[in-house]
Amino acid sequence: SAVWQNLTVKCWYPSEEELPNVFYRTKRALPWPVRIVQIPGFDSCACCGTHVQRTGEIGLIRLFSAVKFRNGTRMEMACGKIALEILNRAYEQNRLVSQAFSAKPEETGIAAQRMNEALAAEKFRSANLQKQIFAYIAESYVNQDNVLYFADDLLPGAARELADRIAQKCSGTAAVFSGTDESGYT
Repeated sequence: SAVWQNLTVKCWYPSEEELPNVFYRTKRALPWPVRIVQIPGFDSCACCGTHVQRTGEIGLIRLFSAVKFRNGTRMEMACGKIALEILNRAYEQNRLVSQAFSAKPEETGIAAQRMNEALAAEKFRSANLQKQIFAYIAESYVNQDNVLYFADDLLPGAARELADRIAQKCSGTAAVFSGTDESGYT
């Protein structure tokens, strides 16, 4: 790449006569004087910004994203010290994730996928066990009149499911409340 070749960056103002013969990348016609910035073999553009003298001064370049935007591309990138700081922070976060998953730093993505799959399997298993427990609880209210049932920590959907199960077994109305006297009930 041009950065690693440490090329000399040429910045100059061509004369009004030279300008039409100078190739440069632009989006529109520009009035003279025009400052040209050229990296030999890579790019030539009209620019009035600050530039390095040699491409190697830029250092590390990290492109984070590139998405189509209107008629162009919107890029998120960093270079030099800022890029290094961002990558060091990302590496530190990945090191923490690596420790949490007991995985090598280059295998944290795979470890996270495995953890998500294991969590989904446990949620499915837990939901099935909860249904069995609800069925067992509901059996103890067969043919009873109105039932009020209090549980410590049911989620709203679970409280509704338990109330439905009890209502199917009792001969009256069933209501399930979840919570504690200190925290309140839902």
